[in-house]
Amino acid sequence: MPSTLSIIRNVFTDRRERTVALAVWASVSAAGAAIGPVVGGFLLEHFWWGSVFLINLPIMAIALIAGVLLVPESRHPNPPRWDAFGALLSVTGLIALVYSIQHGGSKGLDAQTIGIGALGVLLLAGLIVRLVRTPEPLFDLALFRSRAFSVGVASVVLAMFGMGGLMLLLTQHWQFIGGASPLESGLRLLPLVFATMIGAPIMSLVVPRYGTRYAMMIGMGLIGAAFFVLLNVQPDTEYWVFAIALVGIGAGSGCAMTAASDVIMSTAPADSAGAAAGIEETSYELGNGLSVAIMGSVASALFRREMDTTVVGVDDRSMEASRESIGEAIAVAGTLPGDAGRALKSQADQSFSDAFALTSLCTGIMLVLVTVAIYFYVPRATGRADSKADSDSAAKLEKLDPAPDNAHSEHS
Repeated sequence: MPSTLSIIRNVFTDRRERTVALAVWASVSAAGAAIGPVVGGFLLEHFWWGSVFLINLPIMAIALIAGVLLVPESRHPNPPRWDAFGALLSVTGLIALVYSIQHGGSKGLDAQTIGIGALGVLLLAGLIVRLVRTPEPLFDLALFRSRAFSVGVASVVLAMFGMGGLMLLLTQHWQFIGGASPLESGLRLLPLVFATMIGAPIMSLVVPRYGTRYAMMIGMGLIGAAFFVLLNVQPDTEYWVFAIALVGIGAGSGCAMTAASDVIMSTAPADSAGAAAGIEETSYELGNGLSVAIMGSVASALFRREMDTTVVGVDDRSMEASRESIGEAIAVAGTLPGDAGRALKSQADQSFSDAFALTSLCTGIMLVLVTVAIYFYVPRATGRADSKADSDSAAKLEKLDPAPDNAHSEHS
């Protein structure tokens, strides 16, 4: 994925053309992520569960062949060495941190949560020290000296934070409370797909005219507003309420990701395009992973708190098992006879809905605060000096390799 952004940065040297290209990139990327549950739901209903992985193989085979035939080369003249130890610190630090968040959400602040969380923080702190001291770091911290670049990266993380966690909670609500199948849940996410594919191209018109600041504010504001729509979610909430929220989050994510990509790839020098693209793509995955971990853990903790009330006719052992998750509660309710099973199911449905609503409130407030931060920290327009930077980079490359076929190949 980072190589695709690097190619866009180097092939489209005109700022307006690059903004359109990034809008197309963001649309396809977000649409693919949203279509995944639809395809996955269909495969789960009709084939072996492992088919959700195998379906990617022919797609990637086509992509590899097309890449060799169609994509122009883009190469750094003096590529730095791969910092394997820095990569190890990054991966292990994030795994430890995410595990600590998830474990804390289900078990509370026990010794394992605190110990592994502290280990994750220490590993990531070690990564930062290594980035500062090593001559060839995993990525260049100097890119973050630009406020616009830093806020752009943060916006990408938070845009994906809103999308990933919501998809987790929505599918649980629809399947466990509403009884929807995986395919039906996937189809209900389609408003997110269409809204994203509309929001991203619109930003290719907004950014050149009004600047990246307002484009990013529109995107993050829409995502935040969508979460406020979900404040009163109940077990019997009708689908159109969720559809409105999905449209807001889809349109907002398309806007925010396009504008943030434009900021990130335009403020970074052309010879650092690969590094900037790698940071941005890592931000996508980081936002999605943290979203599932944090929003899922918060909702899980709130669900357990709401389930503290003892249900008449349900023994203590069954109640304890029901507090683990909404899925476990529904499974236990199915084993209980008559009124006891129905009462436990009703209690679990209401508890999950309350946890969903409160989690949405917290996420919405956070995104509104980010929208305000964008106004103060992102310039109204960024990257207007791109043309000169791109021309200089092209001139450097022309000296290295004057062949006509490589006219578009700049440093990545």
